Amino acid sequence: MTKFKISPVLLIGLLIAVFFGISLLFRIYLPYNSIFVGDNIKYTSNDAYYYMRLVDNVSIHFPQLTQFDPYFIFPGGNAVTSLPFFHWIIAVLAWIVGGGHPTQHIIDVIGVYLPAIMGALTVIPVFFIGKALFNRWAGVLAAGLVAIFPGEFISRSMLGAADDPVAETLFTTIALAFLIYAIKTASQNQLTFSHILKRDWKIILKPLICSLFAGIFLGIYLITWQGALLFIFIIALYLVIQFIINHINHKSNDYLCIVSVITFLLALIILLIKPYSSDTSIAMIVTIFIPLALYGISKFFSSKSLRTFYYPLTIIGIGVIAAVIVYLAAPGLFSSLLDKVKFVFFPVGTTAATTTEMTPVLIPGGDVFTTVTGWGNFSTSFFFAPWWLIPAFAGAAICGYLFYSKDKGKSATPYFVFLILVTVMLLILTIQQLRTNEAFNYESVLFIPGVMFISLSILFYLFIKRGKDQPWYIATGWVIAILILFSLLILCTTFVDYRWFTLLPLAILIYILFKQRDGD
Repeated sequence: MTKFKISPVLLIGLLIAVFFGISLLFRIYLPYNSIFVGDNIKYTSNDAYYYMRLVDNVSIHFPQLTQFDPYFIFPGGNAVTSLPFFHWIIAVLAWIVGGGHPTQHIIDVIGVYLPAIMGALTVIPVFFIGKALFNRWAGVLAAGLVAIFPGEFISRSMLGAADDPVAETLFTTIALAFLIYAIKTASQNQLTFSHILKRDWKIILKPLICSLFAGIFLGIYLITWQGALLFIFIIALYLVIQFIINHINHKSNDYLCIVSVITFLLALIILLIKPYSSDTSIAMIVTIFIPLALYGISKFFSSKSLRTFYYPLTIIGIGVIAAVIVYLAAPGLFSSLLDKVKFVFFPVGTTAATTTEMTPVLIPGGDVFTTVTGWGNFSTSFFFAPWWLIPAFAGAAICGYLFYSKDKGKSATPYFVFLILVTVMLLILTIQQLRTNEAFNYESVLFIPGVMFISLSILFYLFIKRGKDQPWYIATGWVIAILILFSLLILCTTFVDYRWFTLLPLAILIYILFKQRDGD
């Protein structure tokens, strides 16, 4: 009797399809009766009605989006600050389904379903990010987690949530996935400018294709949300760090320059097709020259055999001088770009103080510290846990250490020492709280590290531990720095701006790092 075997590729494909289906189940089936009520369609928020009103407008005047909404901040109206791409997607799909003449019902139905489908589609790029950084089973685990990820991400990707944050999350994730693959393959192939001049397609094809797609989705993200420059800043910051590390380690920066210039250039071209802000366009033009300047300075220093530590000092000096020159020569432009960055972290304006998504997560009311928002979004997976879970958390950490130490010996120690130290400290806090006889309520949830925070610490540990393992770093190690940097910066912005909870699904990849495994 022959045994039936299923190939790993087919099994993974089936699992991803199942996760996609589960994601749709949560987003479409469960809230269906609340959205489709009789002959009417109800949206889930005020923002959804606002966006769909703009979709109605662009559907009639495609591709032009109105620049003024008389009902926005009524009475009097206000300028439309939304970018057009999310509205274009709904309008184009409605035009296709309606055979060139979409009815209002078709537009509304597509507007209702699109956020849920986009949210479910996020499992695919998340899988590929996990696969690129670690292995395919890590990608499967990450995809399964993002399918059921709680909080703002699922609430803004539900049926009827016709708002652009879900598009921001999807396009960011796809762009990051292609960028990671581009950098990884270019580094592994040791891509140089000579390969391009010789048209060595065996070396340049994969990095080139991934860079092109990274640029396309980065450009789409730029025309989806006006705060997209934060993502550009994260990538640019990574490039600066990576260029410095490569220079210090005497590693070629050709691959990094090629990938980043192609990605940024294509994103700029897409942005210039429908420019919405001269400041953003100028910022993107400047960004293209960052990897070129970093590469040129590195080559010059290497040719002169100058000490490696001069390179980061020079980069910092040039950055400061450039900022001063822009400030003196174009103070208006400098102030405008600075305001855009400040708005991402500290929103201001007519509605900033009263819009929930623009308030700090730990001070949602603007004046009172509370952990209700954090607990409601993530419970024990993020930073918060009720006191009665701390003893169980401590016991699990100790039992886990004892169990793994029998099989793994000393190699298991670093993974659990941190857990044990933290839980001992938290037990002391628990005893103190019990002695004061404080009644438990969600507003008094202890501010302590949850699973995600502890996993992020383990990620740092693994990254530093394998610092001498050059083959691992060439293959994946330094690419993981993108994930570390992205997770940390999004985490920081979340504390001051509630809306960034929607981008945290990427950070769930750190759950898999209790044990780093090579290969597939």
